Amino acid sequence: MVDKIKMEIDRIEVDHTKVDDRGPLDLTRQVDETDKRIKELDNSLSIALEINDKFQRENKKLTDKVRRAEAMRRPLDTMDEIAYRELEKENADLKYDNKSLAKQVEDKVEEVKALKKKLEELDSNKD
Repeated sequence: MVDKIKMEIDRIEVDHTKVDDRGPLDLTRQVDETDKRIKELDNSLSIALEINDKFQRENKKLTDKVRRAEAMRRPLDTMDEIAYRELEKENADLKYDNKSLAKQVEDKVEEVKALKKKLEELDSNKD
């Protein structure tokens, strides 16, 4: 088997000036595409983390507002009661958005880890 492979290698002349494109099964192409995808995912993750951080800060501000409003617990007239309910709803919405963004971030992190593992496997198979 080894002799057969050596004979095949000897038979093939390789011109290193030409681009050897083996199509979608080319490991070099797969590694390059995987690297590109990892960079895209890292960028997406960075954006998602920034958005998540922004929503967490906004959520904290609204939570603090709600706490102050609850601490006051004075008799509310109709307009104050409506505003308070709106703040409660907005706070609940932001908590939901924050959970959703955290899930998206977690999914992206897992996707990046899987791609890195696949890249490592490709690199180890290349050797």
